[in-house]
Amino acid sequence: MKAAVQLYEGDYRESAVFWDGVLEEYYTLSISEVTDTSFEFTIWKVNGATGDAQTVFMPNTAYFENGDKTAAFYGQEYTLKFYFPDDHNALPAVTDIVVTGFAPVEGKTMVNNGVPGHEFS
Repeated sequence: MKAAVQLYEGDYRESAVFWDGVLEEYYTLSISEVTDTSFEFTIWKVNGATGDAQTVFMPNTAYFENGDKTAAFYGQEYTLKFYFPDDHNALPAVTDIVVTGFAPVEGKTMVNNGVPGHEFS
């Protein structure tokens, strides 16, 4: 199904990075290979002091569903759902992603402050 949103390649960091200052650790969702129907993603745990990153969810492909503002990855062990809220009034450009189905990022909003025309600090 073709996406109803414009997803950008790059890193979507845990929102606390932008609002809470230096964190001991945080998570980053890296997005690449975006097409009209899918995108590649990897989830990293980042050491806030050093910036060193460790892969915690290996690269996979998620597919946009129902032409809606959602996508999903259906794996053998995990089903991840990607939701694109309009927290920064940017849609159809995606600045925010909420991922469910993987405990380390459950309930966290992942934010990309470098989306063209929607940059913030």
